[in-house]
Amino acid sequence: MSRAESDRAIQILLDRLRLRSPDKLYRCPGTGTLWPRTILDWAPLRGCLGSLQEITHAEADEDRRWGRAKRELRGSDIDGMARMKAEGHSLRNIAEKLGVGYGTVRIRLAASERKTSRPKAAAMVEM
Repeated sequence: MSRAESDRAIQILLDRLRLRSPDKLYRCPGTGTLWPRTILDWAPLRGCLGSLQEITHAEADEDRRWGRAKRELRGSDIDGMARMKAEGHSLRNIAEKLGVGYGTVRIRLAASERKTSRPKAAAMVEM
């Protein structure tokens, strides 16, 4: 391929993606999976045979399989974690206030610090 030619491409900026909470949730009693939508109570998964049931977000929060993941996503506000750490809160205290695990806070803050402490590419080039 010459320099004048190019392939069409899509660039996904993963650090700018955001999650949103679905309006409704459905649980498959056969597989225990949660779904944000349904077509005639079916889901695209083997074992979900037209028996999806609408549930509330509170029920999903209490679900043994998905509750913790939902709480961690809701509490993954890295800016809030960094702010609380700067205010002098311990990692355990931050985790307790956000309703997530201590390890989640430690890992997210460490990843954030690594990301912000990387030298810029231009600064790495020696003249």
